[in-house]
Amino acid sequence: MSYDQALSILRTWGQLGRQLAYSTEPVAVDWGAASRMIASAAPYFKAQVGELINLLHKSDALLKPLADPLWTDFGAHRWLSDDREEAYSDWLEWIVQKLEPAAILDLFAIKKLFPDEPYDDLLALAQARLVTKRDVCVPKAHPNQQGRLDLVIRIDDRAVLVVETKVGDADDCDTAKQIGYADWLQQQPGKKKYPILLATNGDSEKKYDGDFRLLIWSDVCLALRRLAVKLCAKEQVVLAAMMLAFVGAVEQNLLGISVEDVNLSRLRTFDPRILSHLESWIKAEEGER
Repeated sequence: MSYDQALSILRTWGQLGRQLAYSTEPVAVDWGAASRMIASAAPYFKAQVGELINLLHKSDALLKPLADPLWTDFGAHRWLSDDREEAYSDWLEWIVQKLEPAAILDLFAIKKLFPDEPYDDLLALAQARLVTKRDVCVPKAHPNQQGRLDLVIRIDDRAVLVVETKVGDADDCDTAKQIGYADWLQQQPGKKKYPILLATNGDSEKKYDGDFRLLIWSDVCLALRRLAVKLCAKEQVVLAAMMLAFVGAVEQNLLGISVEDVNLSRLRTFDPRILSHLESWIKAEEGER
């Protein structure tokens, strides 16, 4: 058995134990073996928690005068629940409306997703005319059906971004309708067309129906964290705080990473993705300084 397999088994035991703790049925169980497993794993999990706390403090320092949004529980508000796709699209549009073209292109990873389409002329547009619209009706989606685009962003009649927002895995979503969306996009004014599929996961190597390129929510969160730092430096703290609130909601509700109830005095198990997520953000930001 590999080291990673052993850790996975221990985490599964931890989840089962938490479920049993909330059960109202009396159960006679010999926990001797489980107790020995927990005792053996305790140093590892304590070190993980310590690393998490250290990363959060580093993130706090980067985001001053604000703090890392993961400290706040964004999972309790109904408006931010993971099945309300519209709420995330609405908030994303509000953020886009506050940004300059260069920041929008960075937020949607245009350079990475469309490497063969230069956009230097867009970067030079410090004060471009920006128009955004939600739920844009288009004549074709599925055969003989109309469609509705989640978010359309127009930059000074030079570029059009179509962003289809999903709160799950791209490979589990209905993407066939995007072929009709692509037909509509090609008929729009502006030389540059950017069809983007925003989801929690998917195959980054393939182009989805309608030539939509996959952008994952975690990358959007990292881009918004970087933008928040720049806004704080410009003393635009309220806008930065709103962006970080959105980041916290996405990270906790859509990506499933949270620091709720992390306590060094107790053995806690948590998804290790949170460590790599924070490390990516901190390394990228420190690398720019």
